[in-house]
Amino acid sequence: MRIRHLAEVDLANLTVLPLDEQRRRMFKLVRGGGIFSFQPTREQYPELMNSQPELFRHLATAKRTPYSIVEAALKKRCKRGMELDFNLLVSKMLYGHFRKERAVSRYYDFYAMPLGIGRGVRFWVPVYYGRGDVPVVSFIDPRGGHNLTARGRDVAFSAMHFGIRERYPDFSETILQIIQTPYTVELRGEKAHRDRELLTFNMEGFPVFSFEQLDTMLTRTLLLWDEVCASFAEETRKREGQKGTLL
Repeated sequence: MRIRHLAEVDLANLTVLPLDEQRRRMFKLVRGGGIFSFQPTREQYPELMNSQPELFRHLATAKRTPYSIVEAALKKRCKRGMELDFNLLVSKMLYGHFRKERAVSRYYDFYAMPLGIGRGVRFWVPVYYGRGDVPVVSFIDPRGGHNLTARGRDVAFSAMHFGIRERYPDFSETILQIIQTPYTVELRGEKAHRDRELLTFNMEGFPVFSFEQLDTMLTRTLLLWDEVCASFAEETRKREGQKGTLL
């Protein structure tokens, strides 16, 4: 059986909850799914963050990708209607944010933070840019009403700390940043969100959770998710079998 991927935002939010509440919300997730996907925008993160090859990053000879190219890519990948509207809205916010930051990013393959069950988690985009002489690594949460909670941000920041600062000596002083979009599904279109700005959070001080706590929490949640997905698949199989019998 193929286990559906549990989005990092949901994983972070769920793992701080009691197990009964996790299970209840997981069944809602696996049965309902999302209204639309932000995967088209995620695929454009390198362009939105002005990711450049190393040579161009130093020589500053490569031009920023025009937003029109990002827009054209999204129009090809998104379903018309709500999915396209919100992917365009979020991508334009991100493009403007990183332009204001004057970000010139470089791809870096930060390996997933390993857990004791032989899986890993990534709470970051695999690129970094400089703010002065200090690298910045971001986790982008493109959702609106179901985005990272305050406690979910604690989980994400802790994972970023151990997954990047503690594992890569060159990035031990990295600025860790979470970017959230403030849109609401009820308000559609660019004009409705004109005065809204991205919410940015920087990690300050020490991580809230230790590596051992994170490993235990995230492992527990992922194993419970496996269980819920298996239970849902069994329910679906039985339901389809009953339909077949009636026919």
